[in-house]
Amino acid sequence: MPETVKHARPANSSDQPQRPNQIVSLPRWLVAILGGIALFCWSANHSEAIDSSSLINTDVNIDSFRLATPVASYYVDSITGKDTYDGKSPTTAWKTLSKVNALKLLPGYVINLARGSFWPEALLLKDAGSASQPIVIQAYGAGTAPTIRLFSDVNNYASGLSVTGSYIHILDLCFSNIHWPAVSIDFGSHHIVFAGNEITACGMGISINGEDQRVLGNYVHDMTMVIDNGIEDQTWGANGVGICGKRIEVAWNRLVNCLAPSKVFGGHDGGAIELWGYVGGTTPNGWGYVMEDISIHHNLVLRSDVFSEATAKIKNLTIAYNLYSGHANGMEFHLEDLKYYYEGVRIENNTMISVEPNNGNWGIVGFLASDAATIASNNQFTVRNNIFVTNYHVFDFHNKIGSRLVRDHNLYFFVSPGAMSYYPAEYPLDTTEKQADPKFIDYAGGDYRLSALSPAIDAGSNTNQTVDLLQNPVIAGYPADIGAYQYYVASSSSGGSSSSSSSSSSGGGPPAVAPTITSQPKANLSITNGTNYSLSVTATGTDLKFQWKKDGVNLTTNANTSIYSIFGVSAATVGTYKVVITNSAGTVTSNDAGVGISSSSSSSSSSSSSSSSSSSSSSSSSSSSSSSSSSSSSSSSSSSSGAPITAPIITTHPQALTNVPSGGSFTLSVVATGSNLTYQWKLGTTNLTGSTSATYTKTNMAPSAAGNYTVVVTNGGGSVTSNIAVVTLAASSSSSSSSSSSSSSSSSSSSSSSSSSSSSSSSSSSSSSSSSSSSSSSSGSPAPKSGGGATSEPFLISIFLCAIARLLAKRRC
Repeated sequence: MPETVKHARPANSSDQPQRPNQIVSLPRWLVAILGGIALFCWSANHSEAIDSSSLINTDVNIDSFRLATPVASYYVDSITGKDTYDGKSPTTAWKTLSKVNALKLLPGYVINLARGSFWPEALLLKDAGSASQPIVIQAYGAGTAPTIRLFSDVNNYASGLSVTGSYIHILDLCFSNIHWPAVSIDFGSHHIVFAGNEITACGMGISINGEDQRVLGNYVHDMTMVIDNGIEDQTWGANGVGICGKRIEVAWNRLVNCLAPSKVFGGHDGGAIELWGYVGGTTPNGWGYVMEDISIHHNLVLRSDVFSEATAKIKNLTIAYNLYSGHANGMEFHLEDLKYYYEGVRIENNTMISVEPNNGNWGIVGFLASDAATIASNNQFTVRNNIFVTNYHVFDFHNKIGSRLVRDHNLYFFVSPGAMSYYPAEYPLDTTEKQADPKFIDYAGGDYRLSALSPAIDAGSNTNQTVDLLQNPVIAGYPADIGAYQYYVASSSSGGSSSSSSSSSSGGGPPAVAPTITSQPKANLSITNGTNYSLSVTATGTDLKFQWKKDGVNLTTNANTSIYSIFGVSAATVGTYKVVITNSAGTVTSNDAGVGISSSSSSSSSSSSSSSSSSSSSSSSSSSSSSSSSSSSSSSSSSSSGAPITAPIITTHPQALTNVPSGGSFTLSVVATGSNLTYQWKLGTTNLTGSTSATYTKTNMAPSAAGNYTVVVTNGGGSVTSNIAVVTLAASSSSSSSSSSSSSSSSSSSSSSSSSSSSSSSSSSSSSSSSSSSSSSSSGSPAPKSGGGATSEPFLISIFLCAIARLLAKRRC
């Protein structure tokens, strides 16, 4: 696999001018030491400067990738499990992943991995789910994410997760200390979702091949080298994501510290995203594969040696709404060989910051080709609505693409001695572009959102993107702001959440008043089966647009007015509804409104008025919520065919959880009998949006998440509410004491064992959640190991210095 990642820089040639700021040739041992010192100083200065949570909203609605009603569920717990058990409940969980690898996974199967567990073995997913019944791998219980830790050396080319199957969702996991790519999604696989996972101290995070793959909301950080033998054509590693396939989406991820000490390339190497087109054996030299429809959008990349590097044939590549703050190299495209080309590349609404000491190499947008190179004629790039800040060059190398490079509505800011290019005459400023200070909120502190004085506001052109990096809406029909962020001013309303877009000083922007909801849609959990029911909302504002949603998904029929009508309430229409209201000034989202079926078996006319249904439900809903125990007033109803439908009965209630650590995770679960069950979890009396499966998982525990949880289980025969499960937040002293040093595998194992043992002892039934507390997954794992190969003493010094920097920056997992 090393040959698939050709990471060598083009050598200088006599036909390319020598650049004044090129690095002078130094002995490799001295380069290694200087590189380590530079990484140490740079990391110390940048480790805590940026709070990434304020720069990206990584909520990808991970619960939407879970199965509400699995065909079969299996459990694995490395602490309390035994491979002699049947694996069908938390109390009879398997111990090792080998049991999962040996199991034939069918559509609708769910594999639950216990939090607090870790395995020094690989997980192999070779089977096929289906579009409606994917195979799901997910976490359960409380504590740190279930972790695969191989501690592999330079001779071990094994991944922690290998996927050759299809329609598989991998959620909630952690991978660490794997020399090879931690996750390998291989050719032949398709429709894989890899979401909400963490990867650290690995040679590469995720290698994505195949077709129709999605990599969403992951945290990849502190990568290491794979091969570092001092030979440029063979050296590679410290990569976040590698891509070679068709219809691949990489979005809403955090990629941090994708760089590591190296014997070449100036003392460090790495990259957040690599695109390569090498597929061995299919064509001469293996370069015949054409990648298509690659979308890299809404990602946060901090401290990487490069944002993206491409050596491939690619048709339709989008790089949009990403924030990059790193070293000299931004988005780099190798053009020096006819086997590479890039047709239909759109680089839009990115914010790229490259201001570093001794900056200089490829530039923020690099078209890598020597003067004598012949490049393909179908290269085509559009660079639009971006903010570029650098003390080197934005465009490096000659413009050999000519008019096939389209640039408009970009904003450039040069920190001395920065410039547009080493060849400025080939990159003149377009009439729609600006050279000015972007006026970020806090440039020195790393907050690259726009301030009210930014010249980027209302200065872009319209694109097909709908939200910015914080998931604020980009209003269609009005000029977009330049960069990865829309400028928004917080605006309160009478319900739901709201924000309003600013208007420009020129007066050409939209009105500055967002829609305001004056009457919220009303929930009704006791509607007679077959009755018509309407949800309505009242809002002030002009030219309002409405979009109703059910369980977080847009409704498509009669769902664009202030009233949404359900004709014939049934089990299929039970769920959580809300409406998003938009105009040119902003967006407001209503409160959630649950719709459920009455447990009464009496039938009513389908023409009943929604207002009487609404009023009759108020007392019913109120009375049912006053009891903490589950109850159902009727055991059955009738389906349209006349056959009785048995109301759900809860057999295992969610269990209370105490002392969940701040920043940690927990899972609640319920078991109920009955057919066609639907679920709605609540915190207090508020429906939890998107939480409609038999398990509820909360990450990043905060005080607002503590409280009384219940779940309403519904089918055509009625509804039943579970007992209250009280979840409490651990005291700060308890939380801090739960995080342990993991400088060795034994101490990490001991910590995991303690956490999981507590989890096991707190479980009171086969479906109850653990009450074990644990620290956040961002601490408690081994510190990153350096990539291998023969190492000289000076190089070890550089690794040691870099390790100290990472320890000081508290970036251990």
